[in-house]
Amino acid sequence: MKKYTVFCICCLALLISAAGIHAQEGFTGSTVPTANRDGQAVMVSSPITVMEAKSLPHDSWVVLTGNITHALPGGKNYTFRDSSGEIIVDIGSKNWRGLSVGVSDSVQIYGEVKINKGLVSIKVQAIRKL
Repeated sequence: MKKYTVFCICCLALLISAAGIHAQEGFTGSTVPTANRDGQAVMVSSPITVMEAKSLPHDSWVVLTGNITHALPGGKNYTFRDSSGEIIVDIGSKNWRGLSVGVSDSVQIYGEVKINKGLVSIKVQAIRKL
């Protein structure tokens, strides 16, 4: 049991030190996220464009800034637009959290890229008015 505990502590220390080294090397400029060779999902922490979001793999996390221009039939799908194009966003009633947004209001959305039968959309997890 003691060997296992020591082993776990050593592994944890190694992970923490590796993360610290990586964080110190960090690039602070802007980058365009791309899928890795395996097509695995990525996580984006700063805003990207709709065009960039459309090129990411399924289940990638994104931040987009723009406007909601139309409500689509069904009650939870909307057209979202920025300077690079449009995309359908799925915003559930709980995600609105009492927020009221008009066509001219800029918003920032946080969500996941969803690809269904070749159609790319964003499942919104959070939205805020700018």
